[in-house]
Amino acid sequence: MVSFWALLVLLKKQSGLGRKVCWNFRGILQRFGGIGRWFSGHGVGILYIASEEREEVKKMSRYQVKMQQDGSKRYYYICDMDSMDIELYPSKYLTHKVRAKQSPNTIRRAALALAYYLQYIDEQQMELADVYQLRFEQQYKHFTDFLDWLKQGRHKEHREKIPNNGTCNAYLQDVFRFYLFMEQDEWRGKDLLVLSYNQIVTADSVGVKKVLRSQAFRGYLKAEERNVRAAGKDEIKTLLEACTNCRDQALILLMAETGFRIGEILGIDYNCY
Repeated sequence: MVSFWALLVLLKKQSGLGRKVCWNFRGILQRFGGIGRWFSGHGVGILYIASEEREEVKKMSRYQVKMQQDGSKRYYYICDMDSMDIELYPSKYLTHKVRAKQSPNTIRRAALALAYYLQYIDEQQMELADVYQLRFEQQYKHFTDFLDWLKQGRHKEHREKIPNNGTCNAYLQDVFRFYLFMEQDEWRGKDLLVLSYNQIVTADSVGVKKVLRSQAFRGYLKAEERNVRAAGKDEIKTLLEACTNCRDQALILLMAETGFRIGEILGIDYNCY
C-alpha cells in the first residue's frame, strides 16, 4: 500500500525556502525508500512524499488538518487524504483568520470544525455550496443532523470520549462563520436560510444610538450544566508556592483576579496602553 503526505509551504518571493524544504526532506525519502515530487505555483508549494507502508496501518479520516509554521505564525490548512488536494475555500478562510490576528488555538479549533464538517457532507454526498440549494426545513435538518453526528462521536476514529453539547455547538458556530465569510468573498448573493437576524439598539457613552445586527441559529443543542468550580484561596496559594519564577506567579494571579484564560492574557498587547 502506498501512502502520501503533503506539506504546504507558503513561499515568499525570491526565497529559497522550497529548495530548502526539499533538501531537508531528502533524508526522509531515503529513510522510507519512497519518492518525492515538488510542485509550486501561485505562491504555494506542495511537497508530495510517497512511501511504502504495511497493510495493517489503521484507516485515517479523509480530511486532515495540517499546520505549517512561518516564523511565529502558524498556517492551518485542510488536506483531502484521498486526492492529496488542499481544500481551497476552507484553507483560504483559515488564512484569513491568521491575517485577522486571531489566536492559534482559535484557528486550530475552526480548522478541526471544518474538517469534521467536510467529513459529514462527504458522507451525505454533498459539496460545500450544495447547502444553499436546500429549502429552510432541509437546511435546518442538515445542520441539526450535523450536531447529532458530532454528539455521537462519528467525527472521531475512536469514540471513547463523547463531546459535550457546548463543544458540538462551538463546532457548528465555526462552520457558520466559514459560510458567512464565503458569502462576503466567493459566494456573494447567497445566504443561509436558517440564520435568523437579531437586531439590538444600543447607545454609547455620549448617548449616540447605533443598531447592532447579528445572525443566530435556533437549533443548537441545549447547554449542559458545567460541573466546574472556582479554585479556592488555599489552592491558589499552593500553586503560587509551587512556582519557580515570578512570571508564573504573576500569570496565576492575573487569571485568579480577572478570570481570563492563559491564552487571553498572553495575547494582550501591552503597547496599546
